[in-house]
Formats: sequence, structure tokens, C-alpha cells
Amino acid sequence: MMIMKKIYLLQATTTPYRTELFNLMEEESNTTNIDLTILYYKKMMGDRDWSVDESQMHHKYKIYDCFEYFIKSYPFYFSYSLIRDLIKEPETEVILGVSWNDFIVMMIVTLKRLGILKNKLHFWTEANYMAGGMKKKNSLKDKMRNYVFNTIDGKLIIPGRVAELTVKEHWHLDTEIIYLPNTVNIDFKEVNAKTFSNHKINVLIVARLEENIKGILNFIKNIDPKDLSKCHIIIAGEGRDRILYEDYIKKHFLDNIQLLGNIDREELLEYYKGCNLFVIPSFSDPNPLSIIEALFAAKPMLVSDQCGNKFEAIEEGMNGYLMNPYDSKDIKDKFHTLINRENNFKNMGEKSYAIALENFEPKKIVKNFLSSL
Repeated sequence: MMIMKKIYLLQATTTPYRTELFNLMEEESNTTNIDLTILYYKKMMGDRDWSVDESQMHHKYKIYDCFEYFIKSYPFYFSYSLIRDLIKEPETEVILGVSWNDFIVMMIVTLKRLGILKNKLHFWTEANYMAGGMKKKNSLKDKMRNYVFNTIDGKLIIPGRVAELTVKEHWHLDTEIIYLPNTVNIDFKEVNAKTFSNHKINVLIVARLEENIKGILNFIKNIDPKDLSKCHIIIAGEGRDRILYEDYIKKHFLDNIQLLGNIDREELLEYYKGCNLFVIPSFSDPNPLSIIEALFAAKPMLVSDQCGNKFEAIEEGMNGYLMNPYDSKDIKDKFHTLINRENNFKNMGEKSYAIALENFEPKKIVKNFLSSL
């Protein structure tokens, strides 16, 4: 008889893309010895603008009602019930799938060190040494992070090579690693393509309108005006800098730049399928899911080299290019090179789809992950 390994996975809140992943894990766990339950702090956080229909959550889960408080932009969560449930089941292993500096995580690892909490702890991190916070040296922050990760007696769960470089070469951890890349469960064959009648190269950017993180305006400003005039740039997303973008577009008479705001999932997929190119120009981005969506949509791509899944997603010159968002010449040259390969868009898109199947096929990823736990 197969002995079941019971695992709790902590998440801050429900999200559409994680729900798809956890549903798939539930399906695939039927062929393993894993009994996985997702523990959510809350159904919806105060700083999130999405909501998940529980009828679509086909995995085992429990939603707590954590106390929530914001200290500037730092969210503070606490739940006595969640901590109690972990202590009551010492044989259940725990995957900490939230930020390492989360207050509940700090409580868990402290109770672990005190011998009060006896669960085996794993940590799921999208660590990216190129992220803004990592570039600023902070000895206190380093000590706190080491305090957390040196308490982990299980495995580190990471999405790819950038995270591996971060934990090994920057955090100097030698904890056993298993891989869980971000992925999506989308069949674009079932999606209707958005049609355009502008006779331009339609470029899709999917990102929050937060310039210091996503760098969309930085990207647009550094494109050669002649190249920009050949394109229709569609930006899907909302954010605090919307007025900044609107003012720039109006001031420079850029009626070929379209701000969609937040649109529903079905329409967004139609834009993915209908566009010619996908661009993500972020200054900092751990592992953007939009890159994976664009791969499955079979699109040529221009991707910031600050993105955590760049190594797995881009084969330089084959399905797209990496650009340095801090280098105006590199932005200009790479975009110029890409849009002037219009005759190769189809082949480049096919290469993107092949990469998606090789590196991000959901069932393969989930099976490998569950078998490695």
C-alpha cells in the first residue's frame, strides 16, 4: 500500500493562474503519493485587483481570514488559526510559497527553531538577483533572509536558472533544489485572434502601468521614431501611472499607442493570438507569466534581460531577442532588428511555441515537480 505524503502549501491569496496550476497538481497527484492542500491567507488581498470563483478551484484548499495591515507598501499578515493548524499536524510537510520576509514566515521559522513547530519546511522562491531590492546592499535584510533559509530543512523550489544563480551564488545556499517553472494551461487553438485593420506591426505589452518597475515609457521613448511609426503598440494593464502614459501619448500625438486598461481573460488571449510581436521591457520582473503566455501564443518576442525566466524563454535570434532596459541604444537596436524581420515572424513564432512545449508544458512540469518532492 502506498504511504501518502501530506503537504500544505502556503499562498497569500487566490490567483487565476495559480488556481490553474493547483488544479493540475490535484489531477496529477492521483498517480503519486502526494496529498496536497493549499492554505490561503485570504481569498482576496487589499492590494490585489483580481478575484477567483471558488467553483473553479478543483484542488484541496482552506482559506483563512488573516489579519491584514499595511506599513507603507509592506503587507503585514497574521493568523493564529493557520499557525495552530501547522503545529497540530507535525507529520505534514509545509511549502512556504510566500515572501521570505512575510511575518507569518518569520513566525513559522522561529517556532521551528524553538522546537514548537516540527513540520519539515520547503521554500518556493522566484528569487532574482537582478530585482531592485537585491541590488541594494542591506546587511540587516541579508541576516533576516539567512535566518529564514538556514531554517529550511526541506528543499528549495525555484522556477529556473536565474533563481538558481541567485540562491547559489548570491545567497550562498547549498539546499537541494527542485524546479517548478511558471506555466499556463492555455490552448490557443481554441482562441479567436483579434483582428486589426491598421496595416501596421501590432505589438502587445502586458504589464501593470508602473513605470519604475515595468519600464514601458522608457521603452517607447527609446524606440527610433521611424520604427515606432510602423507599429501599433497595445498595452494591456492598469496601474498608478496611467495618467503619466496618457499625458505622454497625448503630448506626442501617438495615436498608434493604445491603452486597454484591465480587460477580461478571454479578450486578452485574443490580443495575444492576433498580435505580431510581444514585448516586455521591465526594469525588474521575477518570472513574468506573460512571457509564457506569449510563447504558447507562438509570438516573436523582445524581452528585458532583467526577467527571471529569460534563459528558458529566449533563444537569441531564433524566437526573439533580449534587451537591456537600462541601455537606450540596445533597446533601439534590438527593436529595429526585430521589426525588420517581418518575413521571419512565422518561423520565429513557431520556435517560441516549440520552446513553450519543451520548457513550460504544464503536465510535464507538474509531474516532475510532484515526483521530486
